[in-house]
Amino acid sequence: MPLDVQPLSRMRRFVMVLVMLGVLGASLGLAQWLIRGKAVRVTVKFGLPAGVAALPVNGDVREALEGRLVEARADWGEGERRFYAFDFEDALDWVPAQYLEALLGRIMPEEGERVMIIRPAALGRVAGVESGRGDESAFAIMRLAGVEGHIVAFCLSGDGGMTDADKQFFEAYCAEQVEIRVERPTRRG
Repeated sequence: MPLDVQPLSRMRRFVMVLVMLGVLGASLGLAQWLIRGKAVRVTVKFGLPAGVAALPVNGDVREALEGRLVEARADWGEGERRFYAFDFEDALDWVPAQYLEALLGRIMPEEGERVMIIRPAALGRVAGVESGRGDESAFAIMRLAGVEGHIVAFCLSGDGGMTDADKQFFEAYCAEQVEIRVERPTRRG
């Protein structure tokens, strides 16, 4: 039995296209709703270093790399120390080591014989990387972790060489004073 295929009239074609666009729109809307319902939330809390009343957080990667960095300062016995906290979305799709190098370059531009070392380290019980630059006149050490599309970092900087007290403070602060919490939505139903 041969199939008798009739061409569609303009009105039927128009209605068919509208129905298909409606189905496509509804499916995209449903997909967007499902994705938003499963969004992961990252909460970061930085403790206050000794001698600091407030620790501002750099929350925009472009501002941190090209604009003004916010910092906290404290006068310790060894000299003035500067503290930088970072919590922003991974907008540039870089690996953590690239963020680490770029942010350290903003805090302490390479001059002279400064050494930079990158090694694995934990920040707030999350695996990350650590790097430092310094010589006898100044230093900066930063620890950074990538968490669910967020970049979280803490940096200690100061004039003069890095002392044992600075190292002990930095290790303890990164382990105990930075809290990174990842909240995943629970499944309903």
